[in-house]
Amino acid sequence: MQWKNFRLWLFSVYDQAFQDGGDPATAIPLLFQSVNPSDYPEEWAWIRSNILAGIGVKYGGSMRGHHMDQSNEVERSYRHLAVDSDFGLFSGNEMDQTWKDPYFQLNVRLGFYWAAVEQLHSGLSIWDVARSALENSEVDDTVFVFLFFNKWAAELIPATARGGFLIFHEGLNSGDVDKFPEAEYGTAKKSNVNRYRKIVADYKGQGARMDDLEAVDNGQVHQRNEQVGYNDAGWEIIAGNYEVSHFLFVSHMMYPIFIFLK
Repeated sequence: MQWKNFRLWLFSVYDQAFQDGGDPATAIPLLFQSVNPSDYPEEWAWIRSNILAGIGVKYGGSMRGHHMDQSNEVERSYRHLAVDSDFGLFSGNEMDQTWKDPYFQLNVRLGFYWAAVEQLHSGLSIWDVARSALENSEVDDTVFVFLFFNKWAAELIPATARGGFLIFHEGLNSGDVDKFPEAEYGTAKKSNVNRYRKIVADYKGQGARMDDLEAVDNGQVHQRNEQVGYNDAGWEIIAGNYEVSHFLFVSHMMYPIFIFLK
């Protein structure tokens, strides 16, 4: 409670310093971290009530790879405010040095590609890519990823967008008890590795795999730093297609295909 009260007090200090008492046209929008409504309802309610000249959020580590633990929390909390919305939410997320760790180094181009599309799907505005990654982009042949992100990060309103993209994708969300009933797949909790194993077994014919089963129970920080293979099942991961716009396609394909509308 003391920490929460301190945070709310600090929010008010920044509000007074950067948004109050001046010309609204020159007020500085503010970006917040760890304020998603489901986990921090009081902080989010305060922001919605008091920050009137631009609200931003940090998307965090679950958006810095593919099928990172609880990545769908970002999608649920913020996509509807950032994509095709009058709310005007902006967002930022850094790359840090994740790209140098074992998981990204399995396939650097694929790692950057997945990180880009997961963040774009949830409406990320600014991707603060590490300098080291940009310096190696020609060697690693990742320039296309950053060009792709820059093109689509601004195209969040279908009525004015230059186009959109859809990438067929099916993430096997172990937390989904409707799709994967507990009676058949076991108790839905993050630590139940047998549940992941059973889910992936049903999709083996479509290429599903669990290369590092232990990583699913260790959180996104461990996954980014230590995971040594690809996992198609995860805890509360993004389950549907990646898109910028509101397409209504359904796919059971495990790996991405681009569809561009111009």
